[in-house]
Amino acid sequence: MKFAVQASIADAEGGAVADLYADRAEGPGFIRAWEMASGGENQRFVTATNSGALVAASPAFLTKFNWLSIMPGTKGLARRDPAFGRISMAGLGLVQASELGLRLKRGLSASDQSAAFGGIVDGLEQLGERQRSNFLLIKDLNDRDAAIAGPILARRGFAPMGALPQAFLHLPFGSMDAYLASLSRNRRRSLLRNVARAKDVQVETGADISGLVDALHGLSEQTRQQAAVQFSGLEATPKAFFPAIQDVASKHCWFVLYRLEGALIGFTFNMIDGRVHYAKSIGLAYPQALEHKVYFLNLFKTIEKCITAGIEWLALGQLAYDTKLALGCKLEKRWLYLKGRGIFRPGFGLVKPIITRLPLDPSFKPFDRPEAYFANNMSGPQPPVNTIFGPG
Repeated sequence: MKFAVQASIADAEGGAVADLYADRAEGPGFIRAWEMASGGENQRFVTATNSGALVAASPAFLTKFNWLSIMPGTKGLARRDPAFGRISMAGLGLVQASELGLRLKRGLSASDQSAAFGGIVDGLEQLGERQRSNFLLIKDLNDRDAAIAGPILARRGFAPMGALPQAFLHLPFGSMDAYLASLSRNRRRSLLRNVARAKDVQVETGADISGLVDALHGLSEQTRQQAAVQFSGLEATPKAFFPAIQDVASKHCWFVLYRLEGALIGFTFNMIDGRVHYAKSIGLAYPQALEHKVYFLNLFKTIEKCITAGIEWLALGQLAYDTKLALGCKLEKRWLYLKGRGIFRPGFGLVKPIITRLPLDPSFKPFDRPEAYFANNMSGPQPPVNTIFGPG
């Protein structure tokens, strides 16, 4: 098994990479759009080959991260002095992706899948060595993949850490009225009341965003700054990403614009992947969008669109869990895997037991609500997440 760390996905063999991703929404077009938008200097693409044939690939990134931004009692310090507590990281995945983005060639045996996965991790190790990164990170592994990858990563010195879960809404309904009837009386009345307060908001679906790049970026930044959980800017979307993704992956994505008396006060970026509608990101103008309940109008319209189109699953991402659970969502667990390097390596073994028990955001209450998770109701429908490992 050989690995290579490429400067860009464009440097990898195009046809073989496309075959690996099998027309996934977060495939080559999505990855390339992110590279172009970020300038490429902090993006890499890792490949693994066996006898010259591509068997695995993953996007990778480099970043500076302030760990104080996610620790209880230290977030204020991180905001006052962003440089204090900053560490360098090399990671697998993409910040805006809903899944890890690591793909294996279909048809590999279980042992060959493990070897291919190991080849990608070897590439990450080399990237961290070249960049002298303090830590290595593998982001957003789901429960099913973590069951296989976890032991492999543990042998390499990685520790698991609970990440923010993904909210999925199952929509096996024939009409919007049937969905509304599935909610409690209070939840239904609350949702309809909020939608009624948005009666003056105009909705443009499938909108062309040409000429709106600055406006969309401004709304995205307003919303990011208002978020309860921030990651020292790591979660920010580059200004050029939205036009780039519309150019290279238009068949998978679309935008919805929300206007009040002609003024843009909100937008959403959406993607479709097989049976799943991904509500990828939202940008809102404060306070106008809050006063006119654009967030709830968007949820209503998105659910309605899914039901009308016969799309059975809606992925609503992270955060705002109370609202999403009230609308019928359940949560899919996600895991980060972390490894110390250089001067951080000797002490990392001592803190691994603590990291294993530490949620990414300790204020996140649904961690204490087992009934909120799909994994605790395996007899019920499970979201069709894109897994790395599969049958040989």
